[in-house]
Amino acid sequence: MKYKIVLNFFYCIFIFTLLNLSVYGNTFSPSQDKQIIEMLNHFYKSYISEISKDKINFSVINSLKNKYLTSSLQDKINSLELSYDPIIDAQDSSFDWLDTLKIEKNKQKDDEFLISYMDTYSKKTIVIAVSIIEENKQYKINNFLNMDSVTKNSTNAIDSNNRSNKFWYGKYNVTTVFNDTGDVGSASVDYEILIDKDGCTFSGYGYRTGFEYKCAIVKSNDKEISLKYVNTIDGDSLDKATLALKTPLLTISFNNNQYYTKSFLIYDNNFNTDVDVKVNTVKLNTK
Repeated sequence: MKYKIVLNFFYCIFIFTLLNLSVYGNTFSPSQDKQIIEMLNHFYKSYISEISKDKINFSVINSLKNKYLTSSLQDKINSLELSYDPIIDAQDSSFDWLDTLKIEKNKQKDDEFLISYMDTYSKKTIVIAVSIIEENKQYKINNFLNMDSVTKNSTNAIDSNNRSNKFWYGKYNVTTVFNDTGDVGSASVDYEILIDKDGCTFSGYGYRTGFEYKCAIVKSNDKEISLKYVNTIDGDSLDKATLALKTPLLTISFNNNQYYTKSFLIYDNNFNTDVDVKVNTVKLNTK
């Protein structure tokens, strides 16, 4: 009799477990789903708000990534040569996205959640699928499933041999001199942009600056050329995903017989960035 009671007890536990799995799935309960949605909502609101600013605070960006993305996911993003930000599945962002931001559980997959917003540029709804894990008693994004369809060598750059691109083949040098840095007196930074049939590089060395990036052409005409980040050759102050946020990474324009360059990485003499700065020397090679 006691044996039957014990069997019935374990049988009830087994049935109860099955019922729970059929209702709740095999990973998160409804209460956990609610916590995850709140986490994703906070992350995306904070992230979009920061990257939509004219002056992005990259320490805030990195802090958000460290808090809400697993280290393995960050490594995965950094290993790919992406021309967009997989967190938002886009290159640029807008504060307007916050008005239509929506986060919900994917009813078909238990550990998957969907983030969506209306892209005010394309007028299309962007949907981002993410997988979630619990790590050290905190929910984190473990993968952006949209990203899995992107291969490491995929770039959407224009063919580097088209006619308008050849117009810009050459070496462009900019030297920015700071008369008073506040700590070392006068100082300078030398920037160099190389564009040829094999690709592009963009480098900067000097006062608090040290980097060299491989770039690709986004678009070009006889008035302006735009470049995007591909990978890091030297320097590691900014991660790849952060650099991919800024597309174009830099532009070179030609106006009134003068070349100008513009980038969030190039300073003028007053420490301003994202402003037109005169190119000091140009050596064209349009062959």
